[in-house]
Amino acid sequence: MQVFTPGQCLFCPKDSPDFADSVVHMQKSHGLFIPQKQHLIVDLETLFQYLHLVIFQYRECIQCGTQRATVQAVQQHMTGKGHCKFDISDPDSEFAEFYDFAELDEDAESGDEDDEYNKDDEDKNLEETTTSSRRQPLVADEDSMRLPSGRVISKRWSTRLWMKKPLQQKRSTLLLTIRE
Repeated sequence: MQVFTPGQCLFCPKDSPDFADSVVHMQKSHGLFIPQKQHLIVDLETLFQYLHLVIFQYRECIQCGTQRATVQAVQQHMTGKGHCKFDISDPDSEFAEFYDFAELDEDAESGDEDDEYNKDDEDKNLEETTTSSRRQPLVADEDSMRLPSGRVISKRWSTRLWMKKPLQQKRSTLLLTIRE
């Protein structure tokens, strides 16, 4: 088994100079998401040591639990399927043991005044996130649209027609010149 190195990426062979850089790399390059960081009962490095154990010793996907014969196969599975995250919402989740939600339970049992205040805050937060994430695609023409990322997507049949038309027109022009 490979020993845990704080700068090592869990999903690819990249080595970073320190643990913080490694976490940033995994978040940006592989989409790693660590849910509810504020409720962790261990430090982040301890959580990553456990993730390392699951991936490198058990050769198991941290999201779906699929096992593979080699570490590289597990890493390829996780990066290919976008399984570079784990779920703590399932009560049977092995990762839920690293979290303490007792504060949330106490807040849920508190008075109605807090509930009204929290509902107002939640409504504001929901409105802010939905309006900021509602970036609509722009219509470039009748058969294509520009996505918020800047990419243009087109209907499949329109791209075929676009690609075939110039070629067919050239052939017909060529045939006309040959026949004359």
